[in-house]
Amino acid sequence: MTRRSGACLVIACGVLALDVISKIVVVARMQPYPAHTRLLGGVLTLQLIRNPGAAFGLGASYTVIYALIAVGVIVFILRSRRAVRRIDRKSTRL
Repeated sequence: MTRRSGACLVIACGVLALDVISKIVVVARMQPYPAHTRLLGGVLTLQLIRNPGAAFGLGASYTVIYALIAVGVIVFILRSRRAVRRIDRKSTRL
């Protein structure tokens, strides 16, 4: 693994961790809709609204399928990156 790949992996894991932690904090501290939390003197208002679907409220029963598709796309990108790097190395030798 290259230094750049390692940095990307660390950043991705950090963003995922922040996402999960923020969701845990919000669910633990906020009341569900229609209640709201005002911040900064009312400049910012937060409401806890649950999305029953996987994407934009659609496909509530397809959440697992969407996750598998996302994992497949990630694997494809990683494999393609390696192939592109090999092609790039060959073209610079010519």
